[in-house]
Amino acid sequence: DVYKRQLVHVPGGRPAVCILLLDAAGDLETGIADMQIVEAAFSGETIERVWKAHATENLAIVAADANMAPAALARLAALGDEANVPVLFEPTSVAKSVRLVEALLPHDLQVQFATPNVYELAAMAEQVPVSGTAPPAPRSLLDGIPQTAAEKIVQDAQTLSVLVRTQFIKLGAYGVLLAHRTSDALTLYHIPPIPLDPSKPHNSTGAGDTFTGAIPVSYTHLTLPTNREV
Repeated sequence: DVYKRQLVHVPGGRPAVCILLLDAAGDLETGIADMQIVEAAFSGETIERVWKAHATENLAIVAADANMAPAALARLAALGDEANVPVLFEPTSVAKSVRLVEALLPHDLQVQFATPNVYELAAMAEQVPVSGTAPPAPRSLLDGIPQTAAEKIVQDAQTLSVLVRTQFIKLGAYGVLLAHRTSDALTLYHIPPIPLDPSKPHNSTGAGDTFTGAIPVSYTHLTLPTNREV
């Protein structure tokens, strides 16, 4: 197309559908999503073909979500590792989040970034052997979350860090916990939420996708060393 991107045709595929039910405050109550067409469109072979089509563009970062099958995610992670291009993973849902573990663990692969919420983080960590002792929870995190819950989040981040080097853990009303692994140590940084004016209407629809999209955009504006170690 005019943007030099690849369009993938899926004969007989169902159009993607997402229906959300919000409460009076604009927060998500429940929803139904059918993204089967994404899984059908992106096989490991398709991922490799699209990657090669963009190989001359000096890719800075690649993002994908768990609507793709584990085999496709594994191929994407392997290509990123071979080309020294960071890969960001968005878990999408609790049920689909474990696809990252299924993609990476059997092949001894890692990705640079992931953006789970606490429920997705717990689901993924449950599938990974516990590794190492977690550092103390940041004091600012304990200001809003009970200590036992905060310690569980930190331990899950420690466990998942063998597969994801940098985790942006979404805490809802309590902001974001950044967990970054360097060598054998896990560094934690709590980012408090930005206060919103309660007198104005707010809608959380798309907030997670916007947050995830902001990370690769911001990353491309960073000045990095040639080895792109973050």
